[in-house]
Amino acid sequence: GAPAPAHAPAAAVDSREWQRSLVRRARSYGMRIIGPNALGVINLAEEVRLNASLVPHAPAAGRIGLFTQSGAIGLALLDEVHHRGGGLSSFVSAGDRADVSGNDLIQYWHDDPATDVVLMYLESFGNPRKFTRLARRTAAAKPLVVVKSGRHPGAVPAGHSVPHTRIPDSTVDALFRQAGVIRAQTVTDMLDTGLLLAFQPLPAGPRVAVLGNSESLGLLTYDACLTAGLSPRHPLDLTTEAVPEDFRRALAAAVADPGCDAVVVTAIPRVDTAQDPDGRGDRELADALREAALGSDKPVLVVHFAFDQLPGRLAGPATRIPAYPSAERAVRALTEAVHYADWRRRAATPGRVPQFEDIRPAEAARDVAAWLDA
Repeated sequence: GAPAPAHAPAAAVDSREWQRSLVRRARSYGMRIIGPNALGVINLAEEVRLNASLVPHAPAAGRIGLFTQSGAIGLALLDEVHHRGGGLSSFVSAGDRADVSGNDLIQYWHDDPATDVVLMYLESFGNPRKFTRLARRTAAAKPLVVVKSGRHPGAVPAGHSVPHTRIPDSTVDALFRQAGVIRAQTVTDMLDTGLLLAFQPLPAGPRVAVLGNSESLGLLTYDACLTAGLSPRHPLDLTTEAVPEDFRRALAAAVADPGCDAVVVTAIPRVDTAQDPDGRGDRELADALREAALGSDKPVLVVHFAFDQLPGRLAGPATRIPAYPSAERAVRALTEAVHYADWRRRAATPGRVPQFEDIRPAEAARDVAAWLDA
């Protein structure tokens, strides 16, 4: 069916009753409600393109499913995804979630062949058990990266018409870890990690090659890897005289090396190309890096200073390489990818329920009853 706008009453109590009434009426006709207080829905599938949102321009098509409860956060995320060369399969801003919730979207994106990565900004979730079950099933097939705000009492926005979690934040952390959910601390971290997972293959392990034309930036990246628990090699310094062809050869050698699982390229502009209004230096470097990374089974990340057009240039049609303005941000994203890949490998091996010949259920039940009565 076609989307139709609806406006909730201003008074909070009346608004909640109005929401329940609207949901009942919609469901009686086989319809679902997104909102109220929502930015809307965007679907970028070729056969059913739809922009039922307040977003002035639809984002580029891609493989990321994006969910937010906040319309303002949603607008900011859409702008940043566009700036960094990303694309979406679909976008949903659910607002107060009178009907459709994050759990519904997790289930939808699990089954959606057009979605490879799921990013979610959650302010609350109403059914932790259902969330865990759906999240674990989805994370076993595709990455699920979540920012969960409302860590402290009273932080959940007013107007939410569904019960929200009242469990401690440490418990939410444990729940996410067990379900294979990647928990980002900020929306920036969520995008950093999500774009890496959408653009690049999963790393096979923690071994990292670092190369670039700045010894200092290479050492910062090396230190960040060690701090994060990764296993970096000593950085390969191409010197500040390196040209794009030097980067291409070094990166091609690194991705072909069986002794590393991921590559971080660090780049600063050459002195003789610092004034580059047409972005020629950005374009030539991006072309060289994308050529070297094409077909690689190892993730490649770029840390750059003062290359304004480089992130967009690296998002080519055949190969997309995520770019980061600091070593710490790149390494955080890579570390999350390493941990998630390890979780995926372990989750793919089913556990074994031990079998015992001498179990006496009746005696065990009597013992438990006695302990409870004590």
